[in-house]
Amino acid sequence: MKAINLILALLVCGLSFSQKRSPQADLMNYVPGELIIKLKDEASTGVTYKSASKGIKTSIVSKNIGDLIGLSSKIDSYEALFSEETVDLSIQLLAKNKLNKQIKKNTASKSSKYIAQGPDYNYSLKNVFKVKFKDPSENINLVIEQLKENKLVDYAEPNYVFSVNDFTIDSDIIYDKDLKPVNEDDLAPLTPNDPLYSDQSNITDANIDDVWGEYTTGDGSQIVAILDTGVDYTHPDLVDNIWENIAERDGIAGFDDDGNGYVDDIYGWDFINADNTPLDDNMHGTHVAGIVGAVGGNGKGIAGAAWNVKLMSIKVFQSNGTGNSTTIAEGVTYSAINGATILNMSFGSYAESQTLKSALENAYASSVLVGAAGNNKICIGPGKCPDNKPSAPLYPGAYTYVLGVEDSAGGYDNYDLDGPIFSRYDNFLNYELKANGSGIISTIPNGGYRKLTGTSMATPLVAGAIALYNQEKPDDSTELLFGNLINTSSGSIDLKAAIEVVPTPILKVLGATVRDTINSQNGNGFFEPGETLEIFPTIKNYWGLSDQVYIGVELGEFVESGYASINTGVQTIGSIDAYGNLQNIDKPLKITLGEGLNHGVAVEFNLNVWTEKDGIIENLETLKYFITSTNAIILDGYVESDLHLTEGKEYIFTQNLVIAGSSTLTIDPGVTLRLTDDIVIDTDAKIIANGTKDKFIEFIPAPNKASWGGIKVTSTDTINKSSIKFSKFYNSNGGIMPPRLIKSVIVEDVLFYDAYFSRGSNLFAAIDAKGINIIDSYVEAPLYKPGNEGASYTKMMYNQSSTGYLFANIKVFDLWHSNNSYGYLEQDSDPPNSSFLNFYCEVSSISNNLHPTLATPNSVGSFDFPSKSYFGVGTVNGLKKITSDYYTSSNTRLGKFNFDTAKLSPSVDPHAHVWKVLVNGKDAQDEYDSMDALGVGEHNFTVYFNREMDTLTKPNISYGVREPYNQKLISETGSWANDGKSYSVTHKIGIGAADGINRIRVQDAKDLDNFYIPVEDYRFNFSLQSAGSASAGFAATPGLGEITLEWDSPTETDLNDVLGYNMYRYTINEDGTEADAVKINSTLIPDVNYKDYNVERDTQYYYKYKVLRTSFEETDYSKSVSTKLLTASLGDSNGDNAVDVLDVVNTVDYILGNNPTPYIDYATDVNSDSAINVLDIVGIVDLILNPSVSSARLNGEPINYYPRQSSSKATFYWDKNDLYLVNEESVGGIQLAFDDSFKYSLNKELSGFETLRYKQDKEEMLVVFALNETELKPGKHKILTREKSNDNLGILKGVISSKKGTPIDIDYYDIPLEIIKSPVQKESMRIISYAPNPTNGPVDLYYYLPETVRKVIVDVYDFSGNLMYQTDDLNNTSGYSHKALNLGSLKSGMYVLLLRAESSSATKYMKSIKIIKQ
Repeated sequence: MKAINLILALLVCGLSFSQKRSPQADLMNYVPGELIIKLKDEASTGVTYKSASKGIKTSIVSKNIGDLIGLSSKIDSYEALFSEETVDLSIQLLAKNKLNKQIKKNTASKSSKYIAQGPDYNYSLKNVFKVKFKDPSENINLVIEQLKENKLVDYAEPNYVFSVNDFTIDSDIIYDKDLKPVNEDDLAPLTPNDPLYSDQSNITDANIDDVWGEYTTGDGSQIVAILDTGVDYTHPDLVDNIWENIAERDGIAGFDDDGNGYVDDIYGWDFINADNTPLDDNMHGTHVAGIVGAVGGNGKGIAGAAWNVKLMSIKVFQSNGTGNSTTIAEGVTYSAINGATILNMSFGSYAESQTLKSALENAYASSVLVGAAGNNKICIGPGKCPDNKPSAPLYPGAYTYVLGVEDSAGGYDNYDLDGPIFSRYDNFLNYELKANGSGIISTIPNGGYRKLTGTSMATPLVAGAIALYNQEKPDDSTELLFGNLINTSSGSIDLKAAIEVVPTPILKVLGATVRDTINSQNGNGFFEPGETLEIFPTIKNYWGLSDQVYIGVELGEFVESGYASINTGVQTIGSIDAYGNLQNIDKPLKITLGEGLNHGVAVEFNLNVWTEKDGIIENLETLKYFITSTNAIILDGYVESDLHLTEGKEYIFTQNLVIAGSSTLTIDPGVTLRLTDDIVIDTDAKIIANGTKDKFIEFIPAPNKASWGGIKVTSTDTINKSSIKFSKFYNSNGGIMPPRLIKSVIVEDVLFYDAYFSRGSNLFAAIDAKGINIIDSYVEAPLYKPGNEGASYTKMMYNQSSTGYLFANIKVFDLWHSNNSYGYLEQDSDPPNSSFLNFYCEVSSISNNLHPTLATPNSVGSFDFPSKSYFGVGTVNGLKKITSDYYTSSNTRLGKFNFDTAKLSPSVDPHAHVWKVLVNGKDAQDEYDSMDALGVGEHNFTVYFNREMDTLTKPNISYGVREPYNQKLISETGSWANDGKSYSVTHKIGIGAADGINRIRVQDAKDLDNFYIPVEDYRFNFSLQSAGSASAGFAATPGLGEITLEWDSPTETDLNDVLGYNMYRYTINEDGTEADAVKINSTLIPDVNYKDYNVERDTQYYYKYKVLRTSFEETDYSKSVSTKLLTASLGDSNGDNAVDVLDVVNTVDYILGNNPTPYIDYATDVNSDSAINVLDIVGIVDLILNPSVSSARLNGEPINYYPRQSSSKATFYWDKNDLYLVNEESVGGIQLAFDDSFKYSLNKELSGFETLRYKQDKEEMLVVFALNETELKPGKHKILTREKSNDNLGILKGVISSKKGTPIDIDYYDIPLEIIKSPVQKESMRIISYAPNPTNGPVDLYYYLPETVRKVIVDVYDFSGNLMYQTDDLNNTSGYSHKALNLGSLKSGMYVLLLRAESSSATKYMKSIKIIKQ
């Protein structure tokens, strides 16, 4: 019986857990099916606030948020975050910050560089919603991408998970009763008499003890909010320092007396359970609170950094140490609104939450923010860490307005290589301070003390020190506090030095704004030779107030003579507070650039800042600053003389440029023109813009312009023609357009990139052309109806003598196809040897299938079009799929595409482009339908081009299942064919490739004229089944209450970076379609097997898995396997094909809420009443003792379930403080529920029974049952005695079982008692595997812990209940663990192995399995 009692002992409380984390994992770690959405402040959402009557003040949202963001069909629910007061404050702070930014913006030019310190205040907290989706597996990241296009949405982000779990446990629990009192006669003055103070080296390391002796131990004026797992505010060493909300404490119960939206929030608030009891069910929060402010000098335990301080308990983390960004953000705003002067945040995530950031920005206005740096030995960055691993900041500790704390005694912690002041991040991310966080003794729940290690322990020491600092120096700003703590620290903070120091300025030049607007200069933002420039440095003061700051500029040490001169070299700009920025716009420094300065020369200057005292320069700091010259010529208006643009200068056209008269615009090779609008070549003028293949002429938009017009030639001279060669046109809104029917322009080897051709225009009209590329551009084709003679349309080419065009990746939009109405592109000339690739439509309305129309009408009837152009396909059938014939101005004029004469391969005339791609010898476009799917292994890719290529340039080839189709790069080295027209490479495909239809992408190759190919990612595909081909050995084995899944691990050659596996399950719908696959593992599967316990009878399940790589990229699905459950016998709760004591243990574990696995509900519920309680325990015991009662299996055969009808009646009654039971028949089990404050002792008559006492749903539960023939015979029995004579609490719920497992009616003062059901199951400890079994001695035990516990123990019992083997040398931290056991001392036979996890002094979890020793 002793063994069974040990098995069933339980203490319902929790510990936090410790685990290593990675930045990549945090970015993937968010609440499934939830999204945070911030709508614009001006969005009408109808949010109003309802007065609190019970619990939290609620917000009412009258508008459908799903409708506003276009996701109503997917959203299950939504709620507005933050209180009305918080939202109003955030709007005020945002408005103030916008005003400050606007002042800076109005005084700064485009080239200014301004770096702000402190919060950004980019968003208010208005219209922030937490949205829950109907489907928990909704692709959150995809939804976020979609919402970026919604103009009502400021941002959308996952509800990221944060944790407090990066710490280690360094000691057993210590209680005050175990400590000897301190002899105060032996103590120095103001040395605390707390027994554990001698272990508190963290206090002396920070010189806090000296502050106690010379200044203060605290006066209770400071309120420190502990945002954590809660605080045990009943702890004897904390109770006197717990913050109390006086209005609520002294107010009316159940009423929001202070109007803050939270009812009876006396000690803070529990944001996890939404109630007013923020107690700690971990230990992290209470430990942190003790470091801040355990009562000092009370003769108990420890002394906090501040002996007298108020600790506000803000529970934002669950018992397992995890919380999420919405919960934490609400905790932050609650703390600030309710008067917290310091916020302690011993937690973090490498994922940044904008919502939490905005909440912290709000809180910074009234509170000092302190956060942990983290414990993963990762540098803050940016760039690589010294160990060559990626850097990552931990939030919120990394924010510049949060004091990030490292462990001064660490070596395990995250760190900041740049130090506490300088940062290479634009938003100045830093960890600023260090304090001792190693082996720190502090309070834990239930009156205990324990040593823990982590930056979680260093952070509250700083928070407690700040409480003392604020009391001593109440007039210091937060920024000066930062400066004093940072600049007096060395290895650790020095509180005494920070209080006593006299701050001095530490000035830095952050950057500068440069303007060219004085002296009536053009102010175009380009710094031209001869211009005088004003320089406005931005200065930051990192410490003490500076009354008068000087700035200066001087030439760099090696600047050549004549490059620049100094006009105004020194200015005084005023005073700067601690951590303040200043940019004085009234007192610029002035320099003049040299007249002969060449284009693009960077001139070095030294920008200086300093202070002076008695004429002596102090605090001098210098920033090297470069100003780059722009030797530009500004052109505009009407030019009537020849204009020659030569290389080496920048040419800026500020408006339309008209070359008039008989003048000529000549542009040399290598010239870049910046254009605002059209270039117009007048009737008798011309343009000669002839670049070379080594020096292209470039036409690009002017600064601050997204596009420019085009070149319009009005000349009719067909002899002295204009000429444009080897030129590149970027972002133009037109082509090259001479007069209609007049061929007055020669165009050769010209590239148009990202052009936009509007409706009614001619792309290229009446030109002699060859080698024109039009790449990644847009064509607007208008609506055109037969008979609508006045309609305009877009002509691609008109009246030309042209060859070798290349149109690639062209988007045609505003096409419409209905009732014989067509949008089209007209072409009335046949450009031979051209290529038209990858036309696609963006259509406003479609009623039939539509392809871009590439056909040519003719006034005399049908016209065969075209016979000499290539349309990107190599077969007639392929060509038919991408073309359409069309009507033009009347129904009788029909354009017809002659497929018999179509060109099925490209000419060499157009510039280089991809012709075809062969995969393993098959054309990935024209032969795709006959290609075999590619699996793991080597495959050949050959890319063919239309002309000879530069073989010194390797093409970049990749593939993928989604845009931009570069998820997998073909990195192997290939080879060019001798003719330079094809490139072949052998590529090895592993499991990491994405299965499905993959699109091939080719780019970066160039031809001998230096024209790069247009990106080809439209035509070529192949099917890939890498994961499926490599998932051999995947099998599903049905069991009783479980399905075992096993598979082979990938070989090193297939995949060498496996992190683990994710398992997905689905079923088949009634219509034969597959239901959505759902991931069923809550944590990553580390090995090649998995058991699925969450399964039901008579359901066919299908499984497939994905491999998660160390890059946190998932492969595609494996092949699928399928099975359904085997059936179990009545009472076989654990499905091991036997009804025995293990099934009783399993049922008890379920009643305790520990989620046992395996667990078969229908076999456990022996009376089929849908409630698991003591009736089922007694019934299973009856099946063990009387195995002939029911041996039928639950497989459709008739089952003799235990009766649900009562067999007799029993009466409970009180006689003073004793509870009696009078029963008519023998009782085998009792289960009762009392109020959770009920205290009692059991009668000795029950000593022969097993008893369980535990908490469930805030009720005290009692279960009594026997594992043998023990029973309460008919008669009167005293059950228990209550401890308090005035305690009139009675029974709330009850169940009584006869010895045969049938229910007995309860008579309790005519009060009907509700039946007791088992609680919602929580995550529990699991035995993952035990092998080999049978064993001759050595065995490997793998197990999983959901949280860190005090101790893990293995017991092995024989079937007589004798303990035969025991060890407690097992890992006690959360996650997956392995233990090698040696059971060689056991005799051959069958045993029960019991795995126990102890929390405090009682068993928290336990699991058992049968084992065999050979």
